[in-house]
Amino acid sequence: MRSFYRDLPELGTAHEAIRFYTQAAENHWEKASLYGKATTGILMYRIGKKNVSDAILSWFRKTATTSREMGMYWANNRRNTDFFVSPVDVHSMIMAFFREASPQQAETDAMKQWLLNQKRTQQWDSPLSTMNAIYSLLATGSDWLNENNRITIHWGEHLLDTSQGEIATGYMKESVPGSNINRQMGTLQIHKDGVTPAWGAVYNQYFESIQHIEKQTGALQVEKNYLSRPIAGQKNNYRLLPENDPSE
Repeated sequence: MRSFYRDLPELGTAHEAIRFYTQAAENHWEKASLYGKATTGILMYRIGKKNVSDAILSWFRKTATTSREMGMYWANNRRNTDFFVSPVDVHSMIMAFFREASPQQAETDAMKQWLLNQKRTQQWDSPLSTMNAIYSLLATGSDWLNENNRITIHWGEHLLDTSQGEIATGYMKESVPGSNINRQMGTLQIHKDGVTPAWGAVYNQYFESIQHIEKQTGALQVEKNYLSRPIAGQKNNYRLLPENDPSE
């Protein structure tokens, strides 16, 4: 925090305390948490200890995991007992360190991708995490809100255009009744502009009467049972019977 205000004088014994803790951070950064390493890296860069900040940057790059789907992230960035710092907050702080000490667009874009994936598959934990994530998305890397990041989809006679979707995100949803599905809709043509990652899906949903559902195995397992009328003389006690049980 003190590094944000280096233009203000260090009053009283503050200078001695600042020097002591700054030296401790420099000497023991390898023992710090991911969050601690990132904040120490920012401090070292601001006070001119570039050799230390470069060493911390090198450590982050060596320990990072990068994938086409998830982007760039740190696999050991998990929630611990610290209530106020979530994995999203930690990731955002690492991004802040990279943004200040070594802003490389390819890296920061990959780290932004991980943040979006957290929102897509889970959540951003809290209002503070959401604020940190949004700031990181807006302040680092390329401009993902640019209007050039547009997707058009030709689906049969339907034309879907994300420029007509939700403001900023482009999110949109199209539902087609079964009676309107035709052979031409078996193929989708997708055109994407820009470098922003995007996600989409097509679902075929249908309904069936319960009496026609049979036991299934595989990725989705379905087993059917019937709930009979209450057992005589036993209040709130029911008996499960298989289909076509003669006792029913």
